[in-house]
Formats: sequence, C-alpha cells, structure tokens
Amino acid sequence: MYQALYRKWRPRTFDDVVGQQNITATLANEVENGTVTHAYLFTGSRGTGKTTCAKILAKAVNCLNPQQGNPCNACELCIGVDSGAIMDVVELDAASNNGVDDIREMIDETVFTPVKAKYRVYIIDEAHMLTAAACNAFLKTLEEPPKHVIFILATTDPQKLLQTIRSRCQRFDFRRINARDIAQRLQYIAEQEGFTLDEDAAALIARIADGALRDAVSLLDLCAVTDKHVTAESVGAAAGLADKEFLFILTDCIKTEDTAKALELVNELHESYADMTNLCMEFINHMRNLMIIKSVKMAESLITCTGADFERFKKQAGNFTLDEILNAMFLLEETAYNLSKGYNKRTEFELAVIRLCTPGIGESDACVTKRLSALETAVFQASTSAVVPMTATATPVPAPITAVPATAVPVAVKTEPMPVNHEQPDSTTPPVVPSDEQSNPVALDNPEEESTALPADESPQETPQAAPEAKIQYCIADETQNKEEHVLREAVCSPDEGQRPFELWTDVLRLINKKLPSLWAFIRTASVFVEGDTLFFCSENIEPIESFVSLSANIEMLKHCIFETTNTEYQIKYKKTGASPETKTNDFLDAMKKMKFNQ
Repeated sequence: MYQALYRKWRPRTFDDVVGQQNITATLANEVENGTVTHAYLFTGSRGTGKTTCAKILAKAVNCLNPQQGNPCNACELCIGVDSGAIMDVVELDAASNNGVDDIREMIDETVFTPVKAKYRVYIIDEAHMLTAAACNAFLKTLEEPPKHVIFILATTDPQKLLQTIRSRCQRFDFRRINARDIAQRLQYIAEQEGFTLDEDAAALIARIADGALRDAVSLLDLCAVTDKHVTAESVGAAAGLADKEFLFILTDCIKTEDTAKALELVNELHESYADMTNLCMEFINHMRNLMIIKSVKMAESLITCTGADFERFKKQAGNFTLDEILNAMFLLEETAYNLSKGYNKRTEFELAVIRLCTPGIGESDACVTKRLSALETAVFQASTSAVVPMTATATPVPAPITAVPATAVPVAVKTEPMPVNHEQPDSTTPPVVPSDEQSNPVALDNPEEESTALPADESPQETPQAAPEAKIQYCIADETQNKEEHVLREAVCSPDEGQRPFELWTDVLRLINKKLPSLWAFIRTASVFVEGDTLFFCSENIEPIESFVSLSANIEMLKHCIFETTNTEYQIKYKKTGASPETKTNDFLDAMKKMKFNQ
C-alpha cells in the first residue's frame, strides 16, 4: 500500500525536525540530563511539528539506548511506539474525546504503572477543545501526577485553555517554518524519492504552505503523482493558482485603471478552473512583495522569489505609492474574508477588481481623497479657462508722467500754512488725507494753471515706487493649459536671517502642475524660502496649505518634483506671515485717494 510522503518522511528524531532548533535542542538536553518535567504544552500553527515532537519525546524518555537525547529508533520500545504496539504511550484526540468522562477514564489509568516502558506518556492533541468540566477535572492530576506519568498537550489555540492549565505546563511555542528551510527539505525529499523539483517550484510550494511543512510535503506528493519533473506551472495547476504572469498583468491594469482588461483576465482564470480564494491570496502576497520593496532597503531577504522575479517586482513597485499599495491590500483582505462567506466567489472577486481599477469608487478614505482631488482639479481648470487674457484696448492706460531732469528748474508751488479749523467738518465734504508718498516735480504745459494745481503729494498720478530692501518680491508666471494665459503672483514676506529665495521654485511649480494640478492650485500662492536643507512655505493663510500638503500622496509628489528639479532633498516646513504695517497703511491711503477722486 502506498504511504503518503508526509507520513513516510515524518521526523523520527529531534535532529530531523526542521525550523525548530531551539525547541528540539532543549528537549534533547532534558532527556539526556534526566530533567524531564511532568507536563508540556506545545503551541503553534498547523504543520509546525507539535505532535511529531511529542511522539519523539515519548520515544526518547522510554528508549533503551538513547543517542544524545534522541531515540535510537532500533530498540523494542522505539519500534513499538512507532507502530502503536506499546500501550504505555497513549494519544488522545481532544477534538472528539473532550468530555469529562473521557478525562476521568484517563485519570483512572494514571494510577497504574507502565507495562513495558519507563513512563506512561499521554499526548493530548487539540487540547483547546476540552470542555470546561473536563479541564477542571484534569487540573489536580495535571499539577501532581504520579512520578511515572508525563502529559504532553498540543494545541493551535492556547488562549482557549484555562490559565490554570497553562501555568502548570512547561510551554514551547512552535513558530512557522521559514520558506527557505521548507524548500530545502522538499529538495531533499525529491532527491530521495527519485524525481526532480525545480527551484522556483520548491519556492512556490513553500510560499503556499505558509510555514506548514506538512502541507508543503502533501502538495509535493500531489504534484509528483502526475509528473516526475515538478515545475512551477504544475504546482500552480495542482494548487489552483494563477500563473505569476497574470498577477503582474493584473497589477498593471490597476495602475492604468484598465477595468475591461482586468475583468477579461479574471474570466480567463475562472475558465482555467483557478480558485478565486487562492487567487485572492496570491494577489495579496503579490502586493505584499511590492509593499516590502517600498518599505525596506534590503528586501531580498524578506521576499521568496527568483532574482528575475525580484527585479520585476522592484520595477513594478516604482509605479505605485505606498498608500496605493496599502489601500489595495486592505481591499483584498476584505475580499478574502467575503469570499469565505459569499455565495458567488467569482462575482465577489470581480467587484474587488473593479474597485481597484476605479479608485474613486467606495467610501474609504482613499476613495474620498481621490474624488476630492479630481473635483479640485476640475474646479481649478474651469476657473483658469474662464480667465480672458488682457489686451491693449481692454483697459485704458494713462499717459506716463514725464519726470523733470535733474538740471531742469522745478515748478514753484506756493504753499501757505493751513489755518486750524476747530469746527466740526461737514459730513458731505470728503476728508483730505495726506499721502506719505512723494512724487517727482512735473513740468506743466500751461503755467496759468499753476495756482490751481494740486500739491505734489496729492496728485492722483504717481510714479511707482520700488519695494523696500527689507522685503523680497517674487513674481512667478504659472502656465495654464493652453500655454497662452499667465497668472502673475506677488507674495511679499520677510525672511529670517539665513534664509534665501528658492530660485528654481518656478520650475518646480511647472512640474507639479503637469503631474498633480490639485497640489499646484494650493501651493502656487505661497512664498518659498530656503534655509540649509529646509524649505519654508510662507503665507498669510498657511493652515489650509499645510493641511493639504501634509497628505502623504501630496508631500511625496512635492518632494519628488523638488528632487527632480534640484537633485536635492529638502525638509518641508511652514511659516505664517502677515502684511507689514507699512503695506497695510499704504493700501488704506490708496483706497481713500480713490474715493476722493471718484467723487
């Protein structure tokens, strides 16, 4: 009769156990030194070696010729334990024998001395399935058993056991076996069985097993039945997985938002009898590899794949941001949960694919942010397209004022002291507001109008003044979509000591406008200073700019554009500014003069 590979190649000594060296070394030392305790608790996920180590320990404590803590597997007792002929080693399945009567029967047997062995060993598998009454009946015997009795409890869910039981046992936590260790063990089994196993096929089986060596050997057995040369394609077909090429193409469809092509791929996989649950799990693992590459510098040690596949993963990860990858993983995790409960798995997975290819659909934070960005872009484009470029005839421009050269004789203006009027001014008479701006003397064409000319400081026509040296003025031309309209921005801000203007900011804005217009619309009105490796945003209304720029997608795009333009990485900080008192006073006086001359 054919014997399954996972039974045939089950470890028979502690040295054969894969991936649990710390546990097996401790147990072997206890056996060799004669310090075996009365109760053990083996915990861990499936297929990690809990029951196997329990049987090895049962043989080792009773072996007639132990070898450095390991059973010899040649004496009468070792052979009898393996065959089940020795009645002193009892294996109890708590999943089906979990009642209080089963435990009482076991307790009654413990008073009898072993028939052939040195110890009576009770292996209770799936111990967390014991009922509360059974656990309470077991407590006293577990704490103070007879000297010839050893209890070994194995469970995948130790939290369901009573704390009083856990505290009475020596606990060993079995971890998931490393994928490389599983692949090496599979290669060894394949060589001994006389068939070939490709390296990528062994890595794929190890990844599917998820740390369970028993599952990996069972899958290898299934693949070897059909062909003595096991390849990655045969493993994928046996496990109902999609070819890795489909996963790369499906990921590209998400980036390009090609929903039609993605659904065609899902239909092709479904017709190829691919299991939708396994496909979803493989897709999660694919996105997980992209996440690791985006998060870790040396990602090769955390990803199980060939060198060529790693380069493909690395290239594909460059097309996504970390937020996009995480949002996709959250959605796929939710889909995997729904697949276990949904009626039509194909439809459930297709819904997930549509949501992945259309980021604006859904109620998650990522979907809302996507829709807001699209709305901001549409509003901004509509506002810029409505702007009509100014022409020479759109607004009349007054004739320039001709300044008198330094050698010319200035016009004499007769000035008299203004009498002090202590009476209340007439409410209908506009107030006369003196101006703090000085105009150059002008030459009048008609000397007779000298007596009626306004003083120089009250003339409605003024010569533009240069900005004070304490202020730095920026004028940035932002390109619009049709490349014909330009918006002139002026922002005045007083820099701190050590700060300097960011000369390439115009180029950075132009690049941001091409890649993310919504971000450009928020930051184009802010002034920018540089101090060392820090870039400061300055604006009177800096709070909304800081809130929007601080979003992960926006700050990443901003730093990317700055680095692409300057080849320098800057830290981003924000500074709230306000108009200087002098500027506010000048604005007020200009408004008053306009009111005066309009009347």
